[in-house]
Amino acid sequence: MHHWLRYRLAQRRGRKQLADFAFDNLDETAKIVVTTQMDEPVKVIDDPDTIAAVLAQTRRQQGGWQVPLAGVPIAPLRLNFYDHQNEFLGNLGIAETFLTTLQDGAFWSKNIKRDEFAALWQLLGLEE
Repeated sequence: MHHWLRYRLAQRRGRKQLADFAFDNLDETAKIVVTTQMDEPVKVIDDPDTIAAVLAQTRRQQGGWQVPLAGVPIAPLRLNFYDHQNEFLGNLGIAETFLTTLQDGAFWSKNIKRDEFAALWQLLGLEE
């Protein structure tokens, strides 16, 4: 059963549904395009070592995703993942206190700690 359907069923029963994502859809990433929430380009990452480190950091965030009842927050930065043929694989929104993603046809978010944000920010080579 898709995470979204499980979430909707749990929501009807008055329970919050948490989901786990392995981010397997990002396995073939060859390029990460960092954009603002308005899709303005900030940086392109195509170094294989940096991509591997970003993917490892992303996969550490597998558990605890939810669709908040008030709606998913808007992250100021988004990592857009592309394969070697420039096909879009998925994205990860980043903010100081949360992450967002589109999985199973729904937008999900998850709270993160400040040090998790700082580690990801540093990998991306962005200035605060």
